[in-house]
Amino acid sequence: MLATPLLWLLLLAPTVELAAPDGRTVWIAGEVAAGEAWEVEVRPPAAGTLVWVELDGPDGVAGLDLDLVVEPAAGDGERRRASGHSADEALLVRADGPLLVRVAGGGARFRLGLTALEVTGALERPGAPLRGVLDGAGGLDAPVGRAHLVALGPLAWEAARLHARRTEGTGDVDLLVADARLDLVALALTDGPDERCQPPAAAPGDPGGAPRYALLLAREGPLSYELRLEAPPAGQKAFPGSRLGRFVDELGATPEQRTALEALRRTPDFLRIRSYVDDYPGGLPLRLRAVPGLRSGGVERFGTYSRGTLTINPTIPAHRENVQELLDTLLHELVHALLDLPRGPRFPLGVDVLDAAHDPRLRDLDRLPIRREGVGGPLRRYLDEEYGPSASDPARDYSDINGGAQRLIVKVIEETHRRTGLGQETIVFESVRARVR
Repeated sequence: MLATPLLWLLLLAPTVELAAPDGRTVWIAGEVAAGEAWEVEVRPPAAGTLVWVELDGPDGVAGLDLDLVVEPAAGDGERRRASGHSADEALLVRADGPLLVRVAGGGARFRLGLTALEVTGALERPGAPLRGVLDGAGGLDAPVGRAHLVALGPLAWEAARLHARRTEGTGDVDLLVADARLDLVALALTDGPDERCQPPAAAPGDPGGAPRYALLLAREGPLSYELRLEAPPAGQKAFPGSRLGRFVDELGATPEQRTALEALRRTPDFLRIRSYVDDYPGGLPLRLRAVPGLRSGGVERFGTYSRGTLTINPTIPAHRENVQELLDTLLHELVHALLDLPRGPRFPLGVDVLDAAHDPRLRDLDRLPIRREGVGGPLRRYLDEEYGPSASDPARDYSDINGGAQRLIVKVIEETHRRTGLGQETIVFESVRARVR
């Protein structure tokens, strides 16, 4: 339950004035009704201030989906959006004047964090670390801020890695990296005293020479930290990088696919999935394969997941004709894989994301895919409502991922299409629309 005093702060102050950019957080409580929007005007301390905006919704609520939008209150300028499939979202924005912050989605209470930031240091080469003190429990009453922003010089990231280490205290520190466009491009969110993060190389179209930023964000109690750039061990030219990131690179068989996959890297859901795969303790037992012309049972397949091996066919005609089909297939198979493998900390899928193999209401079925003709009664109604037709054979089969997983795919495709204008809707869009009629 959110504290009543915070709710009164919202009711009494629909406009929030941010003080000095010292990394301290103003928390506001709010509530949004289903299908409606909640908004507040935020006034930064000065033009050009960077503001970290966090949407913190209730945990573990099936189907709850809140989106965060930030735009200039005057109406002119860039609109920024964070729209994953969960109730937690975040944006780093540059405020050249008052901002309008909007929360939309399903009915829920939430809290909104607003943190004005300035750059507290810079890292341009491996060497001496930067040091700082943060208080993860802090709002405006904390003696120090809960967030620091560090500028990162132009670096060859295959040969450099960020390492944040807690040196004193009890809190945890999260490490996030934003590119020159202020898009989040890497996360390190493990529980414990160390975070390591290797940001991807600059993407085509990134502003040349503009800095990236490392955001250090404390959770819970106070802590001291040091942040350094690590170089590969002697005799090694590069770090191995993100497993999932390298796999995504292999899937780009056409210019359009490469553009869509680059946009995918910036979506909140994929960022969380990539962080989970890369930071899984001991390494996630998942084999990733790109197989042009993949065939099974004499038929060319979009992709498959089976017993720890995820395979995608980037060259099937549907993936070339509609790049969003490629993203749909990748996310579809990742859902199967993450649900199937031992669950680690910071699991990135919502509680309502299921597939047929892990849905307790379908445990008595003895075969997959589920044939529509062989199911009746309450089970048929459940499958119609929660799964809908499959993408590969909609006339005969039910989908093997449920409505929560389909909503995740829709959110990612909507975001990548907004960024690129490439591709068209896939069949899951119709399934999601049919579910809310």
